[in-house]
Amino acid sequence: MKSSSKSQRQAEWTGPQPVAALQGVQAYRRQEKPAEVSLHLDGNEGAAPEPGLWQRVGSRLTSDELRSYPSSVRLETKIAASFGLTPEQVFVTAGGDEALDRCFRAFLEPGREFLCPVPSFEMLRIYARLAGGRVRPIPWFRGGFPTEEILASATQATALVALVSPNNPTGLEASPEDLLKISRALPQALILVDQAYAEFGTQDLTEPALTLENAVVVRSFSKAWGLAGLRVGYALGPKHLIDILRAAGSPYNVASASLALAEAWWEQGTAELPQRVERVRYEREQLAMLLRQKGAEVWPSQANFVFARLTEANSLTRHLEKQGIAIRCFSKQTELQDCIRISCPVHEEGLSRLLAAIRTWNPSLSEGKVTR
Repeated sequence: MKSSSKSQRQAEWTGPQPVAALQGVQAYRRQEKPAEVSLHLDGNEGAAPEPGLWQRVGSRLTSDELRSYPSSVRLETKIAASFGLTPEQVFVTAGGDEALDRCFRAFLEPGREFLCPVPSFEMLRIYARLAGGRVRPIPWFRGGFPTEEILASATQATALVALVSPNNPTGLEASPEDLLKISRALPQALILVDQAYAEFGTQDLTEPALTLENAVVVRSFSKAWGLAGLRVGYALGPKHLIDILRAAGSPYNVASASLALAEAWWEQGTAELPQRVERVRYEREQLAMLLRQKGAEVWPSQANFVFARLTEANSLTRHLEKQGIAIRCFSKQTELQDCIRISCPVHEEGLSRLLAAIRTWNPSLSEGKVTR
């Protein structure tokens, strides 16, 4: 009765109505976990930076910096130097998400199409819908990037193509050859290269993308750099495209404190990054090996997580939650039925705890019960 009454009230509502693109869209929210969950491996965050970072940088922020609108020029200049670019080719954003959103707002509208490999980052299709564009999904569940399928699906209305590599949630990679072929075949389209997990992968798309006039690369401080709480990302590309992205949203988009911390960690953390990446690759291998022993089909992930399919995905998720460990289970998504994604803890204590918890789960799966 309560559900019926709620539906009736919604049907009778005559107040402000959302735009058509928002009809049926649910807000992206991180699922709340029980208080006993202390090891969160469902969000793909990286290892935290050294504890003294905030104390060291925060104490240097002046009152004048806090009262003034922020400037990202210093951080953009440092990032540009690392990639051999000019500062005008770098745009620091409020997380990589803002850079993605601006790409859609700037290049999609009614009558234009977005070619989107699926499964992939869920927000891409939402950004496309909000911009008024048509979403044309291209399956990419296994194997190499679906370059030929994308080119076969492209039309004169194709305005944006995404290459998320390594892909979320599968961890699969596209190759530089895929990128170059699509860019040359679709000069009228923006080629959006999402490299949020690039540091963990084997295929560098950033360098070849920066030679193209119709490509933008989006990278993040949230994953390998371990600064998801700051919400800092950046876009790289030719000046004429970066200028468009700057115009496609608000100025002063990243807080001064976030900029200062990201700048300090860019200077200090660069030397530590290879060690962090090697740790992730080691944990990824250990976790994949154990899941296979438990009967799972494991994808060859090149990100900071392992993606797998097994018949009792919900059971494993509940078992780990009882052990105080949260992972991502995709049981509510038809295209990812029976699939899970487990982020690497990036420290020995967390890995040992995770592996021990999985070993105590449902031993019958070790007989090889796999869903394909």
